[in-house]
Amino acid sequence: MKILSLECVDSTQTYVLEGLKSGRLHAPVAVVASEQTRGRGSRDNHWISLKGNLFFSFAVARDTLPDDLKLESSSIYFSMLLKEVLLAQGSHVWLKWPNDFYLEEQKIGGTITTLHNDIVICGIGLNMAAAPQKSKTLDVSIKKSDILTPYFTLLKSSPSWKQIFSK
Repeated sequence: MKILSLECVDSTQTYVLEGLKSGRLHAPVAVVASEQTRGRGSRDNHWISLKGNLFFSFAVARDTLPDDLKLESSSIYFSMLLKEVLLAQGSHVWLKWPNDFYLEEQKIGGTITTLHNDIVICGIGLNMAAAPQKSKTLDVSIKKSDILTPYFTLLKSSPSWKQIFSK
């Protein structure tokens, strides 16, 4: 997967979608940003994107996903993959159905997934360094690369829906 690192974008999700539409980007591709000015959340909510947190979106062809993964379950699938990576790093993160990352009772991140033609676009935001009021940051101090490298490795290995949810 080609990974583009950008300093600041309006939204990694929007950047990937517009890049695919224009032909400038092709799946598989990921975009990681240090800062977002108009991050997107589910149901068209605004994601508060404080500098230093983790913001990334990626696009993969639908036919590269596990055969047993239904499209409507892709957000929870991508979230479960990240949860596995974070747990392996010592975090106590848990998922609130279907796409929010929590520590104790406070949200620390979320996942949004959309479809463009036969390309699945997933965006993930995770509070690592700073959090808005009534939110928390990740409970382990790790570099973004310590999340992204194993995440994209796990995604590439394409574990089945059954494998992910049997844990």
